[in-house]
Amino acid sequence: VAKMSSLKWIQYSMDWDNIIDMPIEHTVSIEQQEQLDLIIKYCINDVESTKEIFIRSKPLITLRKNLTDQYNINLYSASEPRISKELFAYYLSKELKIPKYELKKLRTFRSIIKIKDLILDYIKFETPEFKNLLDRFKAIELDPQHTKGGFKYSVAYRGVKTHFGLGGAHGCIKPGIYESDNENVIMSSDVTSFYPNLAIMNKISPAHLPKKEFCELYEWFFEERKKIPKSNPMNYVYKIILNSTYGLSNDKNSFLYDPQFTMFITVNGQLTLMMLYEMIMEAIPEAIPLLQNTDGVETIIPRDKIDIYHKVCAEWEAITDLNLEHDQYKKIILADVNNYIAINNDNKAKCKGRFEFNNLALHKNKSKLIIPKAIYAYFVDDILPEDTIKHNKNILDYCIGGKSKGNWKQVAKSLKDGYPHEEELQKINRYYISNNGVKIIKVNKTDNREIQLESGKWMQTVYNDQKFKPWADYDIDEKYYLDAIEREINNILGVKTNQLNLFESN
Repeated sequence: VAKMSSLKWIQYSMDWDNIIDMPIEHTVSIEQQEQLDLIIKYCINDVESTKEIFIRSKPLITLRKNLTDQYNINLYSASEPRISKELFAYYLSKELKIPKYELKKLRTFRSIIKIKDLILDYIKFETPEFKNLLDRFKAIELDPQHTKGGFKYSVAYRGVKTHFGLGGAHGCIKPGIYESDNENVIMSSDVTSFYPNLAIMNKISPAHLPKKEFCELYEWFFEERKKIPKSNPMNYVYKIILNSTYGLSNDKNSFLYDPQFTMFITVNGQLTLMMLYEMIMEAIPEAIPLLQNTDGVETIIPRDKIDIYHKVCAEWEAITDLNLEHDQYKKIILADVNNYIAINNDNKAKCKGRFEFNNLALHKNKSKLIIPKAIYAYFVDDILPEDTIKHNKNILDYCIGGKSKGNWKQVAKSLKDGYPHEEELQKINRYYISNNGVKIIKVNKTDNREIQLESGKWMQTVYNDQKFKPWADYDIDEKYYLDAIEREINNILGVKTNQLNLFESN
């Protein structure tokens, strides 16, 4: 559901030539050729953009066709969770020798979940901070129908605050640039298929499903995926099944539904990872924690303690029956736990959150790509933001997507011949910040409340219809983009004033 998008938004996301809403209300009688021509233009644009989506989606469509043919289940329009649900049900019904329609009726509903009954025996801590965390979790008695905000707790340990809830843990050191050098190295360790393996290794299943058959099938998917190259579409299918099964255990429409299974995974996942975190920190007093998030930790350690680090990780693996995958980073440019750039020893970059700019999924917001591109260039390639902007002549990297829903409309306000002028716009618009132009305003159709899409002095140029022209004619307000880039860089560097001009070259 989170990935569902309108055709107009996808047109924006894939830089379509023309983002056109229906130019004439559907109830209006068509009486002139001009009206007909507008509608034809609109329809052709929609058909051509839909064809482009089809072309881009061919691998996913082909995969669903092949699965449909192989399993005799219509999966042409199936979401990833539904693929997981259908294929897991297909194999499990064969394993249990019960009809799939009977299997799909099964659920486990619970009135209360006592977290202390779920915590694995091997979960133990040495420090007061994490002992308190464990006690807090053990005290939870949860109504599975009302889990939102059901648990919040933070642990301050070794100068870093880590936040916990019912869904997962996350914490990070203050923003900054963290680098490996001759004395220290950034270690990254992630748990291999963390959530599936927590269930597999601990023989846990939704209560209405036999543990042996469920876990053996779950493990079979895991082992089969390891045998298949990532280029093979079935690798992707098994990945979907492994990752979606946990989520489906909290979905009342799924035969995997058992919220206690969900809580077993999320609670033990957090505590198990914190065991690793504490073990590393206590074994290596000089270690500096950088990130702790869902399935892994990033830590700076002395290079002469790498053997100790791996020994601790091996000990943790022996306790938990889980496996870790290790990497080393040259540099992490950290804004917060969800937004960072990490460069490993092979110079491969991992850009997370608002620093992503390559091959974004079509449902994501690709607005102002010039900003993450400039930040990456500044921190990774030592290129000043003003030079990135000077040389980047792709107008689409400066564009922003604005959308209005429900009872809101967008209007463009400007002055024409000295008089206020207002033009109603589409529900989805592509625009960029310009020295001259209009102010795009969201207006509530009921009470006329107004919200500026870009607050303050900034003007906009609507760019729904791409028309390429000499660069100067776009009239881009470079200061808007440079200011945004500077704010991000200052946040990372810890600069709290404008006294330092980061972009002045000597």
